[in-house]
Amino acid sequence: MRRKAVALRYGEELPAPFVLAKGAGVHADRLIELARTYEIPITPARSLTETLFEVDIGEMIPESVYEAVAHLLIFFSRVGERSDRA
Repeated sequence: MRRKAVALRYGEELPAPFVLAKGAGVHADRLIELARTYEIPITPARSLTETLFEVDIGEMIPESVYEAVAHLLIFFSRVGERSDRA
């Protein structure tokens, strides 16, 4: 099974997160490398990645994954707040 990666974009001005980029194999590796370079949080949520991989670039994520993505965004936000205070 080839590794897959999906990059999401979300801002308070948006109704929901959308798929910014995605890739499989070497393209997934490059997305992950870029995320690490720019200190963008990464999660190895394979089933969520599989679902999001089916969404076209530029499209909003499906409502079926809102809750899972919201939990990740909250977690990453809290981790970022802690590192800012350190």
